[in-house]
Amino acid sequence: MASQRTVVKSNLRSGSRDKIRDRNARRGGREGKRMIAGYFDEAAFREIKVLGAQQDVSVDVLIHEAFAALFTQLKRPVPKPIKRKLKEYHLDG
Repeated sequence: MASQRTVVKSNLRSGSRDKIRDRNARRGGREGKRMIAGYFDEAAFREIKVLGAQQDVSVDVLIHEAFAALFTQLKRPVPKPIKRKLKEYHLDG
């Protein structure tokens, strides 16, 4: 009976390791980047999701477009990583 528990525990551990590996593999595109986040009420959240669905783009693309517009409005140069992300989107889209 004790050996069964050991096998189950080791299987759980290896499954957890696989999940961690999968999670880290998905983060590959995020390496060296920082998150910018905000809290919005339900109505604003829903509208942002609807905008993305209507334009067939992710919220990430909408955020990059919004920051590009903000930098432009403030007469500041748009950072190259934002330009690059938008260029990738427009080439793919």
